[in-house]
Amino acid sequence: MSKSKKEISDLKEIIRIQEKIIKLKENEFQMVHKLFIHYLSRYEEFLHKYKYHRELWLHSVNDFNEFVQKVIKPNKKEVIKGKKYGARDFPIVIGGKNE
Repeated sequence: MSKSKKEISDLKEIIRIQEKIIKLKENEFQMVHKLFIHYLSRYEEFLHKYKYHRELWLHSVNDFNEFVQKVIKPNKKEVIKGKKYGARDFPIVIGGKNE
């Protein structure tokens, strides 16, 4: 009987150790899962900010390019008549081709 009791106690101890190992593995899995979720949310936040700031940057670059094009090659010609200080009506062309 003592062998049987000893075997039973040994088996109980083995089962207890296995349960501890299983709990540790489950905790490890949960920790990895939480870490994955954390970095996934950080990535989504970064991606959202990246898209937002990239659109702002592209918009500013396009605005700057349009401004430069208007300064270098204006589309319309402005004609100003010089009536100030008794000047004759000589048209002054602003913009257009450089001659």
